[in-house]
Amino acid sequence: MLIFPQGTRVRVGEMGRFNKGGAMLAVASQVPLVPVVHNAGRYWPGKSFVKFPGTVELRIGAPVPTAERSVDEVHAEIVAWMEREMREIGA
Repeated sequence: MLIFPQGTRVRVGEMGRFNKGGAMLAVASQVPLVPVVHNAGRYWPGKSFVKFPGTVELRIGAPVPTAERSVDEVHAEIVAWMEREMREIGA
């Protein structure tokens, strides 16, 4: 299952609000959560149908265990990873 925690595209360099739905589902199901980030917004800006040529960089994180953890704990770990990686790839 793929969940977009920000719900929509945001401008490059901005961090939108990360919803907890993915963490809630993973914790309730007791399955690992695999974080993914990309920088497609550099080539397909939010609120625009105009696309620009370029190569999208995709980063896939290590599975984050959810067993015996709270939603807030898992969510905080995932958001920290995503924010760090997004800054690194210029998302």
